[in-house]
Amino acid sequence: MVERRRSQRVNYSCKIKLDHPQLNGQVVTCRDISDTGLYVLISNCDKDLIGSTLQLQVITSLPRPKTRLTKIVRSDTDGIGLKFIA
Repeated sequence: MVERRRSQRVNYSCKIKLDHPQLNGQVVTCRDISDTGLYVLISNCDKDLIGSTLQLQVITSLPRPKTRLTKIVRSDTDGIGLKFIA
């Protein structure tokens, strides 16, 4: 497999809420993160979702939630790769 990453990944675990009609606000765990995106652990994610956008929210105790718009760029048996787009 050809390595296409532009940014170094860092192992990082936190809870993420995924806002997408087919994912129903599911809360998942982040496995790693980089300057350009992150990988979240989720089972049974439909490969047809690759290319679609979703809003993610980092679950924290901060008064204002931190959200980012992302695009699903890959899917495998463990989870999905998300690219930051805004």
